[in-house]
This record gives sequence, structure tokens and C-alpha cells, in this order.
Amino acid sequence: MKININCPKTNRSSINTEDDRKKEGLSMKLYTKTICPKCMWVKSELQQAGLEVEVINIDHNEEAKQKILNEGFLSVPVLEIDGELIGDVKEIISKIELVTQ
Repeated sequence: MKININCPKTNRSSINTEDDRKKEGLSMKLYTKTICPKCMWVKSELQQAGLEVEVINIDHNEEAKQKILNEGFLSVPVLEIDGELIGDVKEIISKIELVTQ
């Protein structure tokens, strides 16, 4: 799988395998809730793109919930890419599209 995300830690723009992604420290997390149509949409887009992300349900993880609240987000989904948090669904979808080009 080829991932085209700019990694600020390595200044690389493409990572070819999951092993390379782990080596470079690039991580993707999706913060969601149990009942959330937008979260389901983003998860579906990520699956269709063939991207693996850690899905964190804030209904069951108080620490994660506090993290996104402390960052100023009042709703989900929130996508974290290598420490950068994105809360706008249109921007999340745009990032997914960029990754799959």
C-alpha cells in the first residue's frame, strides 16, 4: 500500500509499506462515538481507501475524550495524523483523497 502523507518528522511525502510507516513513526487515529453518522462515513472512506487507522471510541475512553476536548474539539470525528488533529469532516475526506492519489 502506498501512503502519500507529508510526515513532518521525516520530511518524506510517501511511505510504501506498513512497516515503513511504523519505522517512520507516522500514526493515524480516528476518534469516534458509538452513534455518529459522520464517524461511520469517515470510517467507511478510510476502509475504501485501504488505510489502517486506530479507531478510538471516546464513549469508552475518558482519557481520549479529554484529549480532544482539551484541544478544543467539541464533536467527532477527529482524525489524528502524526500528532496533527483534524476535526472538519470535509478536511478529513480531503486528506483521505490525498493519501490515495
